[in-house]
Amino acid sequence: MKSQSLSARSIAALEVVQAGGRITHRLERQYSGREQFEYRLWDASGARVKGFGFAALSALVDSREVERDWGAIFGSTAQRVYVARVAVAAAA
Repeated sequence: MKSQSLSARSIAALEVVQAGGRITHRLERQYSGREQFEYRLWDASGARVKGFGFAALSALVDSREVERDWGAIFGSTAQRVYVARVAVAAAA
């Protein structure tokens, strides 16, 4: 496990994902009408967990502690969903 190279915030995000949460990377429309790709961390109940940004969440994706869930398509091709690596292996 590469947890030693992750920041404290990335490790906290990893604990949320391992408890059944997920990371989404999708195109979102802002209040001003501008569209932008955003990383979001969601807990197991579906509530957004604030305080985690691009650096923490992309570190998890880069370290391969989380994997893309290819079965999760929510009506948009501009969305990626990442779940814990163990959860992907158990679902297969």
